[in-house]
Amino acid sequence: WVKINPVGYIEDGGNRKTNNLELYGNLNITYKPVDWLTLSGMVAPRYLTRNTHAFRKSVMTYYEDGSEAGAANTFTDLTESAYRFFYGTYQFQTTAQKSFGDHNFSVMAGTSRETYDEKFLSGYRRDFVYNTYEQLTAGADNATKDNNGLQNQWVLVSGFGRFNYNFQNKYLFEANLRYDGTSRFIKDNRWAAFPSFSAGWLISNESFMDNIKPTVKMLKIRGSWGKLGNQNIGSSYYPFAEALSLGSVSMGGNLYQMITQTTLSNPNLRWEETVMKGIGVDANLFNKLSVTFDWYDKKTDGILLKLNTSQLTGLASPYQNAAVVTNKGWEFSARYDDNFGDFKVGVGFNISDVKNKIIDMKGQTSGDLLRQQEGYSINSIYGYIADGLYQTQEEINAGPVQIGTLKPGDVRYRDIAGAFDASGKAIPDGKITDADKVIIGSTIPRYTYGGNLDLGWKGLRLSAFLQGVGKVDGYLNAHYVIPAANSSAIKPWQLDYWSVDNKDAALPRVSVTSTNNTQNSTLWMRSAAYLRLKNIQLGYEIPKSFLKKFGMQSAFIYVNGQNIFTNSKFYQGYDPEINFDAGASDGVA
Repeated sequence: WVKINPVGYIEDGGNRKTNNLELYGNLNITYKPVDWLTLSGMVAPRYLTRNTHAFRKSVMTYYEDGSEAGAANTFTDLTESAYRFFYGTYQFQTTAQKSFGDHNFSVMAGTSRETYDEKFLSGYRRDFVYNTYEQLTAGADNATKDNNGLQNQWVLVSGFGRFNYNFQNKYLFEANLRYDGTSRFIKDNRWAAFPSFSAGWLISNESFMDNIKPTVKMLKIRGSWGKLGNQNIGSSYYPFAEALSLGSVSMGGNLYQMITQTTLSNPNLRWEETVMKGIGVDANLFNKLSVTFDWYDKKTDGILLKLNTSQLTGLASPYQNAAVVTNKGWEFSARYDDNFGDFKVGVGFNISDVKNKIIDMKGQTSGDLLRQQEGYSINSIYGYIADGLYQTQEEINAGPVQIGTLKPGDVRYRDIAGAFDASGKAIPDGKITDADKVIIGSTIPRYTYGGNLDLGWKGLRLSAFLQGVGKVDGYLNAHYVIPAANSSAIKPWQLDYWSVDNKDAALPRVSVTSTNNTQNSTLWMRSAAYLRLKNIQLGYEIPKSFLKKFGMQSAFIYVNGQNIFTNSKFYQGYDPEINFDAGASDGVA
């Protein structure tokens, strides 16, 4: 335990105390001056203060012969910090509802305000003469004393309204409008309007449907179009005017204070906008079978992110409205419920699909393994195409130049590009370089489905829920697959590595020095499609007539199991739902 003695450090190394005071409030008021008009208001503040006292003492450690081995902390120091934030939500709205014969109207208008204010202060001193006097003023070393602080604020103000109309409960129309203003952008770009519209036709309420009403209880078609905005850029509160950093510079033997800009600012930032349109159908047949289908097309423009800028500026990249992404998909669900005497049955099924695509990233790419690249889905898997394992030195000599010194059992990669023919088309160049990396998979799930079953007979209840994904690629970093890599435990399937006696192995030869085999490639990619019995429960509701004898009203006993069964071709022992670098988060099924 040279310099690091956890027992001694816990007992004599000082203390850390944190005091939190957090207050929540929620006040709602509703008033109806007349039966068709409703006024409502809401105030929801949240306040937090956190004071931290961290006092570290110097703890000497010793060798077995009693000589000093050094201190875990070379000096005694104290850090005091105070943090507080206030978040407030305020909203007022008025709603009017009125009917005139077959015409039904509803109008809502309101306004809201969200505010956030946080402040942090800290002080630091060291070399305390008395280890029991834990006050900042007692720190003897004035040369190293330090303080720090920050304050951040943002405000989001909104006005919104909604208009609803339906005629004879057959023809439905709704219009919405939001007008939002944010403090994160400059004045000219601060405000933006976000409208949306929807319409529906309840066909089952038409007179020509009366003859089939017992069969078609409800049939509705609907369509919608809307625009949404996003201004949230994580912890960057003023991206249009990046904060300056304080520092110092030595010139001519003197130390001068200085203010520097470390990140480019972008005053042209504006709201990120998402436009979504869709159509849908709802139906209920025989009052037992309900069916819903939706198709949608969503396009997000001006996505707020950081793209690379010229390193000649010497500054970090700013946020930009830099990307366009589309999502096109559909959703289908069906549910059947019926009773057969004492027997009750309910069966449900749903399935959905989405195609995600990056349309524009200003010609740039980002990411090494998870790639953002125009023409492909977000977080596509990027790497080499593996063409099996080298079996002989002759194969290695005849193949392209790869990473490091190759031996039989190493991964062979496909030589795709690196040179160009007369027409400018990429051709192999006999070397494996970054030019040979391509998009090899997608982490966006396709054909996500689920099913549920509910059965009942008298007091018995059986329920089950299944879920799955029909198509998705998963990736487990080679460091989590190679036996004993990073001192990890060896799993049985990892023993299928290449050797002279096992040339048909699934994994390359074991090596602690080779970097060729740990490159991102199709070798480590697997299908993460799966079917899982997520939950199953069997229970019995004890008859009330029996419970009354014991003064009880109700009781239900049950047994429940989760993740009982999983069918997947993903790596054995890893959860296919955590389909990217599951080993990093120990996603063991």
